[in-house]
Amino acid sequence: MKSNKSLTKRNFDFLKWLKPCLIAMLIVVVIAGTLGAIFGFNKGFDFTGGTQLVVSFPYDKQIETEENLNKVSGEITDILGKKGISVNSLQVQGEYAEKCLVFTFVEDDEDLIRNIRLEINKKYNTSEHFADLADDQKYKILDDENYSNYDITKQTTFVESLVNSNVVLTTISTLLFALIIAMIYGLIRFKTAGALSLVFAGIIDIVLTVAFVLITRVEINTYFFGALGIVLLLSVYLSADFLFNIKQKTKDPMLTDKDNYELASSIVNENLVKTIIVAGIAVGVSLIFGIIATINVLHLALLSFIGVAVCFATHTFVLPAFWASINKKRELSRPAAILNDKDKDAEEIEVAEENNEDSEAEEVEVKD
Repeated sequence: MKSNKSLTKRNFDFLKWLKPCLIAMLIVVVIAGTLGAIFGFNKGFDFTGGTQLVVSFPYDKQIETEENLNKVSGEITDILGKKGISVNSLQVQGEYAEKCLVFTFVEDDEDLIRNIRLEINKKYNTSEHFADLADDQKYKILDDENYSNYDITKQTTFVESLVNSNVVLTTISTLLFALIIAMIYGLIRFKTAGALSLVFAGIIDIVLTVAFVLITRVEINTYFFGALGIVLLLSVYLSADFLFNIKQKTKDPMLTDKDNYELASSIVNENLVKTIIVAGIAVGVSLIFGIIATINVLHLALLSFIGVAVCFATHTFVLPAFWASINKKRELSRPAAILNDKDKDAEEIEVAEENNEDSEAEEVEVKD
């Protein structure tokens, strides 16, 4: 019996890349595991703690306008960068005369921080009293209470890590709980193959995201956990969308091997544009979410791109082939996949034509 012809109308056979993708994923995980064992995670300020550098500008117009604010914050960031310090986050606090810049970074070397504070004071402290101090007295503003009023960095403090083991365990537990809920949902709506596909895609996406983070040495901070949540949400959405399409286009989920493969391939091609759009939206949302809390846009862009790229690869090359391979197989007396009434009518016409041809051939034989 011929399979439904509409199933074979596809632009590209993505599913044939299943084995190469699985091999590539395995290689990535092995490399990431090796690098993780040697270097560990690149822990950010939230994990390691560090320094909170507050630069205040009392009764000064240096940062009253947006242009001046950006100029000063960029110059201070450059000062830190020349000392080998990467800014983890930058916040603007206060208003008008009480406005100040709050920088956070991992470095906690007291002598290095002292030199940076002094350099910032020399560059931005416009107090007449500070200007009147001799060079040796300018060093005293960091230690001597008699001069502390002249220090615009006096609120600088060393802080402990903001993320502890409980936060990590809670995040892992939440992700596992989400996967369990996804499996239960899949069992109810899509049967065994759908449930396994949902969980399989979620696990692969999270594992690969973490693996690429290890390889690219992206900094691990609280935003990383938010990114994992977005990755899992995107993974579940794309998986459910694929399975809903499967369900809508089949009256019976138990297809032959060929029907499974061709149906999955056709849906991947049909949803390709939508998948790209959804992935792009996920990148945008994650960037907006992260920019609110940090200045390192490149870090956010890389982490977002990694997560979304992993989801796209999984749901284009791996998940459809995985579903097709584990879906229950049974030879049916007629094709189970019926896309629409037109396809059904076309099939009936084709069968009728074949029967007519057979009848005409029999009549010719009888005449002979």
